[in-house]
Amino acid sequence: KRIERVAEILNLSAHTVFNWDDTQSGVFYTGVDCEGHLGEDNRYYIIDASRLFPPSPPIPNIKSCHLFQLLRPELVKGNPIPLCSDTFSKFKVQNMEQHNE
Repeated sequence: KRIERVAEILNLSAHTVFNWDDTQSGVFYTGVDCEGHLGEDNRYYIIDASRLFPPSPPIPNIKSCHLFQLLRPELVKGNPIPLCSDTFSKFKVQNMEQHNE
């Protein structure tokens, strides 16, 4: 529930992601590669959050630019609809075409 609140504040959309053989799926509010951990101090931590914000549209001839050309937080927060952190990635996101618009 806490990550849902963070996503709401940052204007990030929930999205369903499937594993490579489509046998499992999960709902994510951040990039698939973000990790949440409960520390020994009973506090929650998010690590590997470099792709928290959605990428800008891909630029031809720049390989994997969705990994490092990300939208600025104020643009994401000000967008009229929530945006997907995994847009333009190779992850198996349900309705990817809709997220890529």
